Amino acid sequence: MRAVAAVIAAAMTAVFLLCGCESLTFNVSDLLTAPSIADEQAEVYNALISSVGRPISLCYPRSGDYPSAFVLFDIDGDGLEEAICFYTYSQAVEPVVMLSVLDKPDGESWQSVCTLEGRGEAVDKVMLADYGGIIDIIIGYETPSFDENNVSIYRCSQTGVLSSIFDGAYALMDCVDLDGCGTKEIVMLKKEGSTASVRVIKTGNGVSYDIKERTLSLSTQSIVGFCFGGMTEDTDAVFVDILDTSGVMYTHVFYMMKGEILSPTLDTTGMYQLTSRYTALRSVDYDSDGIVEIPVSTPFLGYYSVPSSRTEYMTSWMHYDSGIGVFIIESATYYSEDMGVVFRIPGRWQNLVTVLHDDDPGQVTFCQYDIEAGSVDDMPRLMTLAAVPADESESYIESGYSYVKGDGVMAFLSKNLAPEGEPMLLTQDEISDNIFHVIL
Repeated sequence: MRAVAAVIAAAMTAVFLLCGCESLTFNVSDLLTAPSIADEQAEVYNALISSVGRPISLCYPRSGDYPSAFVLFDIDGDGLEEAICFYTYSQAVEPVVMLSVLDKPDGESWQSVCTLEGRGEAVDKVMLADYGGIIDIIIGYETPSFDENNVSIYRCSQTGVLSSIFDGAYALMDCVDLDGCGTKEIVMLKKEGSTASVRVIKTGNGVSYDIKERTLSLSTQSIVGFCFGGMTEDTDAVFVDILDTSGVMYTHVFYMMKGEILSPTLDTTGMYQLTSRYTALRSVDYDSDGIVEIPVSTPFLGYYSVPSSRTEYMTSWMHYDSGIGVFIIESATYYSEDMGVVFRIPGRWQNLVTVLHDDDPGQVTFCQYDIEAGSVDDMPRLMTLAAVPADESESYIESGYSYVKGDGVMAFLSKNLAPEGEPMLLTQDEISDNIFHVIL
């Protein structure tokens, strides 16, 4: 009963990811069939249990647009929905994902028509592409390997039998419009040994695939993450954050044009080195301007001679300027992943302030830099910023903090520490205009 309840409670969302450049269409209404999604899933679950004949555990995709163990869609083009079910055998020594396809050949009851063994122990994500009667089912599987998942692209025959038309491996995968054609390609990032590479799978007709590959790094410790967004106002790109074998983080940027993978960080000598940093900060559109920025870090003033475990870093954010073909710094900030906040250093603070190390990860204190001071602890304090749960903000206000801004979940507050009339103090508007809430 718990399993049935879990199935009924699962919410089906349907934002279908496209994988080519011809007319790919998705019909969201195909998932919303009467009498209700919950009732339909309960029927599928009962039919699946009957067909398997042994205890099972349902598998739910870990990410992506399909959070359900059941995907309902017309995968064979006969005008009727089939159900793709994901599960493992409960008492298996080494669990492996199983796929069963259920159909309603009589129009009344679900029956199993196909069962396959998947290529992993869990489901990472599921994507569907409809090429006008030809359906591709893209399934990513998690494996015991830390940095490698498996992917299979399946196609269904008119009898409901699935067969794989592509098998591969990836560390990270998504569907994005990498060449600006209006539809999406499959982008796979892969690490093999110390080599990181990208594979882009593009199809124009749902029959043939054009696969492009390119090496990103030959000294990769791990692929930390990737972000898709604006490289310039006119071009979107993928930003891949890679930790190399020496412990330095770099970002590689690539996009597609005329069927080829292009990269400003690879195609121009010395360009990717500009993205290096010794902190694990990831690329993100921190200020929501539509352009992804790359963070690079240097110690704040006063931290060059203190132990590295206490170093506070200033994060400068760079974006690519296609006019001159280089990355340029657009702002200098204090960035705290613990606080989920980027505070952009106002112009009149540039090269004049530093940050005091604070054991409380939810707040930070800015000080006026004094070259003659023995340490940052001895420098004049200007202001403390705090990021706290919204329901705790009142207690901070009672202790002298001022509310700056919030989003209903987090509240950002400030407290002036310098004497009244200190010209380095910021106004509330200056603080508010320069705080950005960032969640990676």
